[in-house]
Amino acid sequence: MAAPLSADPVVRLADPRTEPALAAFTCGGSTEYEREVDRIVVGYHSQSAAPFQMFTMAETRSTPPELIACCASFSRPLPPVTPGAIYLAVIGISGAFRGRRLADRSRVGDLMLGDMLERVEASWTIMPWVSAFIHPANTPSRELFERHNFTELPSRGYALYLRPEGLAVQ
Repeated sequence: MAAPLSADPVVRLADPRTEPALAAFTCGGSTEYEREVDRIVVGYHSQSAAPFQMFTMAETRSTPPELIACCASFSRPLPPVTPGAIYLAVIGISGAFRGRRLADRSRVGDLMLGDMLERVEASWTIMPWVSAFIHPANTPSRELFERHNFTELPSRGYALYLRPEGLAVQ
């Protein structure tokens, strides 16, 4: 296992269209779902991806900072469950930081998902339904979402994961 990061990253809101580090983002690109994450993140930078409402980036504390990971979400109806829900469009961990842990041994994906859920919770009166589609072969992402109280629903193709309305972030 790679050495943990020497200091906790800085996680901040960002406009992906103005972040040069996203132009050539890659999380490794060795699997179909990794290449899809690469396309989505680069698409946010080039403005060809779906809209976003919140986009966060985690960076090292070095000068200049290095991109560790990013996450995007937006409001999206979830019929027939609710007209108001949040869709987590992507969590991408830079290939250079895959497998690395934070100083406390926690995972970068947990940091990104937890941070986004906290930001969503802070901006809504009641924590809304949160959804994500995950490639069926992407076991690390499936396990990540399950650690954050998402449940997989039967679906064709990509797995639909839901986190229920009103469930506080822990």
